[in-house]
Amino acid sequence: MWPILLIGLAIIAMIAILVAAIIGIIALIKHFQSLTPEAKLEKAKEALDGVSEAAQQAQEKFQNLNDSLEELDEKYDVLDSLTKGTLEWKKAVAEINSEVLDLIDEYPELAKFAENKGGVLTIDMESEGVQGVLDQYADDALAAQNAELAMKMVVNDK
Repeated sequence: MWPILLIGLAIIAMIAILVAAIIGIIALIKHFQSLTPEAKLEKAKEALDGVSEAAQQAQEKFQNLNDSLEELDEKYDVLDSLTKGTLEWKKAVAEINSEVLDLIDEYPELAKFAENKGGVLTIDMESEGVQGVLDQYADDALAAQNAELAMKMVVNDK
């Protein structure tokens, strides 16, 4: 009985060793496959997609901020042409205040440059602080575009 049991255990041990060896070989093959030029190119292309998307988002964020500030400045000009206290003036104030609050939600760093002047929420477009925020978004967009170009050069070099 013992010899049969020992032979059975030996067979089970050999099967376990064989399975472990197969698993090790599979892991080794997968590792070497990930090092192939094709795999490296695929990973570089995936990274390029991510960098391209980030560059697009940074550019859109900058453009949206710039456009929003220009539109808000135009609305301030319209408000200045209206008679204070009229219904038309009040509607313009409500629209401006809503837009300022939306801008602050989207770009929280603008909050420190917002003021309430007679019920009208204002952002001083010409202040160094607001221009600094706009410059930062422009710099971020340019940096993201440069990163995208660098990734394109890497992918096209492979």
